[in-house]
Amino acid sequence: MRLSSTAIVILVGSIAALPPNIMPILSAQLVETFSLKDTQLGYFVAAGTIAGAIASLTAPFWVTRVRIVWAVLGSLAIYAGAIHALPSVSGTAALYSLQFLLGGCLVVVSSVCSSVLLRRPNPARVMSLKISCDVLIASAFLMCLPVADLGLAGLVKAISLCFVVGLFIACFWPRHVSRLDLSERAIERVTLASGTTWWVLLTLVVFYTAGVSGWNYLGRLALSAGLDTQQSASAIASGLLVGIVGSLGAATLAGRFRSTLPETLSGIAFVGSLAALGSVKGFAPFLVAVLLFNVSWNFFIPFLMGLLAVHDHTGRLSTLLPATAMLGGVLGPPMTGNLIEVFSYGSAMNVMAGMAALSIAGYVLLGRVRKAGRKAGTQTALL
Repeated sequence: MRLSSTAIVILVGSIAALPPNIMPILSAQLVETFSLKDTQLGYFVAAGTIAGAIASLTAPFWVTRVRIVWAVLGSLAIYAGAIHALPSVSGTAALYSLQFLLGGCLVVVSSVCSSVLLRRPNPARVMSLKISCDVLIASAFLMCLPVADLGLAGLVKAISLCFVVGLFIACFWPRHVSRLDLSERAIERVTLASGTTWWVLLTLVVFYTAGVSGWNYLGRLALSAGLDTQQSASAIASGLLVGIVGSLGAATLAGRFRSTLPETLSGIAFVGSLAALGSVKGFAPFLVAVLLFNVSWNFFIPFLMGLLAVHDHTGRLSTLLPATAMLGGVLGPPMTGNLIEVFSYGSAMNVMAGMAALSIAGYVLLGRVRKAGRKAGTQTALL
């Protein structure tokens, strides 16, 4: 695949990632417009991620049977039109239903783009570049627009315009990946995937449960820390922008270390940032916690994504990558919202930090399995 083709896929996927990346600001507008409680906000996020999970979980069975370029174009067009109904819906049932449709559209695009990108020779590096592009687009969106003055209606129009641009870019989708044909290793059935592949997917779900919870409640955590709406937007935008240091660092270091020490240290920093977000007060401490959250997230997650490509011998389970984020979004936000209402922001974030620590431990163990497999393969070759 030529670089220009890769760039087109990355740009389309990054535009589809815009709404989740600005969810802290979008959620604050939703809470203000519809007077949502923390638990209701969690269920709103879960409504979209349930649809996304369905789209991604079924992707291994439909992604090789459709013209993916039409799936991408259709999903972008539906999202660009349907999101205009968001400010005017009445009742939480209609709000959740609309979010269900929007979430499904996003993940169809994400599933296709992930499947294409994870077939590249160095998937960790490619996904690092993808995350860097996600960060640049989302931070530019927040910094170039007066989001505090736009309101929900203005924010929706701006998002829709970005998706129209994505629709135009998708018209140049590379012809040689208009379909995802089965590769030689993809001839195997999905059920024949190795056990470690499913453990990687489970580890991703646990990590996303913690991370998505922190991210989606970041606007609420900012208010709890004593920030106003403009300060919250500035801190989140700065975190997004500086977070590119993590993804570019991962792209630079991917494949250069035999040990898992760099990404493990980054994962530990991520755990600390989650705990800090629930307890700090004031703009400066909150900003530091947000910066640490974004940098460590963006550095660690490409390596965990890369493990999926390494362990997946079927070549088809890469389409489940968005499903791990979606399942994390189904589990995490409602759990966090209930923990906040029953206990406190600090208690909720401490629970999420514990889950993040569990996923870091899982990554270290999976990394050792990978090294052991390589060593065994080398010994077999010598025999």
